[in-house]
Amino acid sequence: EELIRILEIQLLNFEFESSDGETTEVVLSPILSVLASTANAGNYPKSIIKKIVFPKETDFEWTEHTKGSKVPQTEEEKKEEKSRRMKPSNAPPGTLRCRLINLLTIVESVSRRFAGELLWALCSGDGDEFVFRVGLGNGIGFLRARGALGQMGSLS
Repeated sequence: EELIRILEIQLLNFEFESSDGETTEVVLSPILSVLASTANAGNYPKSIIKKIVFPKETDFEWTEHTKGSKVPQTEEEKKEEKSRRMKPSNAPPGTLRCRLINLLTIVESVSRRFAGELLWALCSGDGDEFVFRVGLGNGIGFLRARGALGQMGSLS
């Protein structure tokens, strides 16, 4: 949990004080790498990290989404579903999950990749959950780099 708090502090510094010359690669990549590896190490460490990044209310939204997800039938429903998938389901500005999601769109590639790997691990490699939580607009580059776009049947 303390490593996540350090990440939060570094993300805040990056967001508000990026003029000190340190790049995201030097500051954020090591922390993101360790957290991604830890999340991939087993269910228990992943659950601890996931509770912090995606609090209980976001897990509830995911569970409700999977229970109640129906295949869009009309063109209007299809359009609404595509629009909804472009953005994260619940990532208020200023939250850790919002800052991690925002890293998916930065130019610097190492931190971007580790942020994606962390979020992917927290979603247990489930592309639909990943898109639900981070949004296709934010996550498409990571999914493409990982070769996971073709595996996702619900993107059509």
